[in-house]
Amino acid sequence: MAMIRRTAFLCLTFLVGTPLPSCALWRPGPAVLPEVHLDSMRVLDRPGRSPRYRLSVRIVNPSDHELAVAALSCRLKIRGVPVVEGFAGPLHTLPPESALRVEIDARTNAIDQLKLSGRLAGGAPPDYELEVRLRRPWTLMPLVLIDTGALPMED
Repeated sequence: MAMIRRTAFLCLTFLVGTPLPSCALWRPGPAVLPEVHLDSMRVLDRPGRSPRYRLSVRIVNPSDHELAVAALSCRLKIRGVPVVEGFAGPLHTLPPESALRVEIDARTNAIDQLKLSGRLAGGAPPDYELEVRLRRPWTLMPLVLIDTGALPMED
């Protein structure tokens, strides 16, 4: 009986201990992160109410793995002023090396709109920062993607 225990212990030690040194030598390749781009921004006509916007956002999956996206939220800042926030979901899984265009109806805060109108008096196209948080299935933390540039014209 002691011989069987000893043999079982040695087999278990071999099975558990052998992969550990090989794990130390394994180095994952650099992760290819998805990209996000603001394609367009349109004002939706809402007489008598605060303006709403339709943002067209393109998500690009350059990796060779699928990208499952459950939902996304976005925040657009123009010249440092948070202007609009929006949410879209549920979304589809992006195949490898593909892109998905998402249209998001976003709301705005009237106070931020007033701050922005004061900063836009210069007449130059405003610079923007778009922060998109991709919610993925089975993960707690969202994947945060940032896009910056000159604000695209309306469609």
